Amino acid sequence: MSEKEILKKLNLLGVNSPTQIKGSDLSYYWQKKYKEIKESQLKEETIKEKLMEINEIYEELSKLDEKLLVEIINKYSKEEKIVYSDVDLYNLGVELFNEKEYEISIKKFSEAIDLNYEVPYYFNLRGWAYHQLGNEDKAIEDATKAIDLNPDNPEYFKLRGDAYLRLKNYDKAMEDANKAIDLDPNDPVNFNLRKLIEDATKVNESECSYLKKIRRSFVNCDYEKAILQCNEAISSNNKIADYFYYRGLSKQYSNKVYKNNSILNDFNIAIDLNPNNPYIWASRGSLKVQIDYNGNYIESAIEDISKAIEINSKKAEFYYRSGYAKFCNEQEEDALVDLNKAIKLDPNNEEGYLNDCLKLIEEINGFNNSTKEDGFGYVFLAESINSQDKYRIGTATDKGDLKRKVGNDSLVVSSKECEGYEQFATVLYRRYKNNRIGNSEYFLLNDVQYDSVMTSILRSFSKDDPKYGSGFLSDLFTD
Repeated sequence: MSEKEILKKLNLLGVNSPTQIKGSDLSYYWQKKYKEIKESQLKEETIKEKLMEINEIYEELSKLDEKLLVEIINKYSKEEKIVYSDVDLYNLGVELFNEKEYEISIKKFSEAIDLNYEVPYYFNLRGWAYHQLGNEDKAIEDATKAIDLNPDNPEYFKLRGDAYLRLKNYDKAMEDANKAIDLDPNDPVNFNLRKLIEDATKVNESECSYLKKIRRSFVNCDYEKAILQCNEAISSNNKIADYFYYRGLSKQYSNKVYKNNSILNDFNIAIDLNPNNPYIWASRGSLKVQIDYNGNYIESAIEDISKAIEINSKKAEFYYRSGYAKFCNEQEEDALVDLNKAIKLDPNNEEGYLNDCLKLIEEINGFNNSTKEDGFGYVFLAESINSQDKYRIGTATDKGDLKRKVGNDSLVVSSKECEGYEQFATVLYRRYKNNRIGNSEYFLLNDVQYDSVMTSILRSFSKDDPKYGSGFLSDLFTD
């Protein structure tokens, strides 16, 4: 392996300076590059190829002496300071582009542009590199700059038209395709682009027709009809994210009972088909909260809603959902941050979540800041002697009231006399509202939920907090 080949492979790992090798092991840069590729927007096949390539590079370089690597970087870094003009940098970018090293090629094209801002094909090829990485906005920006510098080159309109096509902006895509044909009517690629846009437009019109019907049924709360329409659309081999998304939502809101796994599966497929739709992420997260927020789903639920916020950080709804999920996970302080952010984004309640935010904030603050005016009492969990998995979450004002309230049921756990007991019971009622039997104090709890209630009572009223007494189990319940 020649010195230039070694240098190129070091650059592919992101190592450009001898201080990087002296400061960190090569494995650090390999892991960093591996993660960068894994999380990129490249096609799955390209990601696999690049991961294999980066593994091979790391294995080869790790066998070489560190001093040799430092010497090679020092040697060629001195040469680079002398050699490169904007043309040299552009040619390096072209070489890297042809080797599908799009990210590094963008850096070289950018360096060439910094030296000479008036060359349209520098912008054009950088735009194609962005296009290959799925960054269509940047591709359109570069294509437009190239067109401004030279409006007579059909290649630049072809790039912008292709980028608009990916963004499903069919009108603008068609304008650019037609312009490319006008400038070069002998290039079949231009006609192929126009045909692709025409076909995509037809598919889009078909999708819109289906979606209009589905959305109309959903908005009218005719969920069973919406489910049937989604099934029909999906069976026509149109694997569109919205079909699965609306089918999952309709199942969730329907009066008929659908298995949670069936709803979750629809949301999973929708995300696979369109991972950039924040509403699907938020809906899946909220479903996970509803399914089992005290078990394995809660952390995943918060991650899903956080992803929705990452995609669109301007929606109050997503911050409310995040706040509620964190509240259910007993992260009250983090929940308050999200809820206040939701109010700040939508102070006029245009999204309709203002009252929910205020109510939840009041509930959190009411529990966290209870005063003696609320009085002292007990929160308890009792098991029904007549029904398995049926439990009662209740409150009592004193020990005598506690014994009367427990009655014939079997006491599982209770707090000692404490402040804010009613607010805490309200928290539990809300947290397990889907398990509550009517408006009674009885709940159907599985093993995980049962353990969580017990832990919550013992932990929330622990001796670590001077405001509360320690919780105690039923066998310690004595006069």
